[in-house]
Amino acid sequence: MKPWIVAARSSPLSRTQAAEVQALLPHLKLSMLFIETTGDLDKKTSLRSLGKTDFFTRELDGFLLEGKARAVIHSAKDLPDPLPEGLTIAALTAGVDPRDALVFRSELFEGACIATSSERREAAARSLYPDLRFCDLRGTIQERLGKLERGEVDGVIIAEAAIVRLGLCAKLRRWFLPGGAAENQGKLAIVVRKDDKEAAEAFRPIDARGEGRPWTILHLGLDPAACPSKGRVYHYPVIRTRPLAADLSPISSCTHVLVTSKETAALLPPLHGKTVIAIGEKTALAVKGAKPLIAPFAEQEGMIELLETLDLSRAKICYPRSSSARPLLADYLRAKGIDVCVIDLYETILQKPGAAPDLDEIDEIVFMSPSCVDGFLRIYGIALPPGKKITAQGRVTEEKLFATALAEKL
Repeated sequence: MKPWIVAARSSPLSRTQAAEVQALLPHLKLSMLFIETTGDLDKKTSLRSLGKTDFFTRELDGFLLEGKARAVIHSAKDLPDPLPEGLTIAALTAGVDPRDALVFRSELFEGACIATSSERREAAARSLYPDLRFCDLRGTIQERLGKLERGEVDGVIIAEAAIVRLGLCAKLRRWFLPGGAAENQGKLAIVVRKDDKEAAEAFRPIDARGEGRPWTILHLGLDPAACPSKGRVYHYPVIRTRPLAADLSPISSCTHVLVTSKETAALLPPLHGKTVIAIGEKTALAVKGAKPLIAPFAEQEGMIELLETLDLSRAKICYPRSSSARPLLADYLRAKGIDVCVIDLYETILQKPGAAPDLDEIDEIVFMSPSCVDGFLRIYGIALPPGKKITAQGRVTEEKLFATALAEKL
């Protein structure tokens, strides 16, 4: 089958969006043509008063009208109104999280400078923090975050959809802004020529218009990529981790290291020459410098089951962990008389990361840990809201939910 030539902007986010469309239509072979638009080249013009213009779409739509491409992929919120004569939207995808996120390096303070080129986003941030200062910001997501990392600004406001698509959820600390987002934010629009019926039909399978709201999941953990459910995921981390001033020197002389979370793995040095035991496959992938043994199931009980199969008579074990970890594993090692050094590596803190999602718009709530149960209860006042599918990751989280729900009934 001859490839379909499809045009899109050349930014990393746009390339990721193009890959998303290809994944949704695996039977079509798309030959991507990446183009810099006026909006990509002109990084000085403020977006505050532009309105629904063709600032980010002009060159792409021109290629389409000239017959150099069969379709173009746009961020739907960038579409001009009206579309150029001769063009039509073949598909508008269901999209991902449509909210706006205020990303920051550390705690915000009075007079902190927040970068955004949107008056609407500025007003939403002011409603939370009236004493903030604001400045314009242009460029790719990476360029915007670069200004934050270099300390040129104290925060940036970015579409959560961009953060999700670029896989940055677990790396960025952010709060969610109240109020509505830009129209169609998070959705992708595939535009074709009106006279190209074949192209319109080819992209119709991913057109979500008229299908109602997609199944929407509220994910309360740290990393929405670990969400066990499928649908449009709203990430609302009701917990965060904070490293402690831990002494890691015992790791250099130990023989074994127990790694019970991705957060632990991220804080450890490379573990060359150590026997590493990880609580699950995703945690194992986060370990640096070693290929871990993996527990048969992702709980402390699984770690113990694996340890029972090993010769630990000469082992010297380091067990870095969360300060709120269950004592089961540490108690087991000590009861066995094994030389173990337990290191409290980080603490888990409850948080309210900005405006809480309206539960009327949520179909399923995913609790990834007992701390997520506590955090949700603190914000919403009830652990098991009626009419929602509840998903708990792991037996311990399920027990926490059950005990909380039982307490609510008493």
